[in-house]
Amino acid sequence: MRENMTFLTNYYQIREMTIDRMKEIIDQNKNAKEGGTVFFGDSITQFMDIEKIFS
Repeated sequence: MRENMTFLTNYYQIREMTIDRMKEIIDQNKNAKEGGTVFFGDSITQFMDIEKIFS
């Protein structure tokens, strides 16, 4: 996958950095407690102290 590839409006294209982030999220949630809450967001939630705010 090339970062400089042409954007084609008829195809959904995922950049490598997006795939890497998706893998991070999956790995981080492998140890999630059953019945718990999973926060999924962007940079606004990425750096929040979720444990402190919601405990």
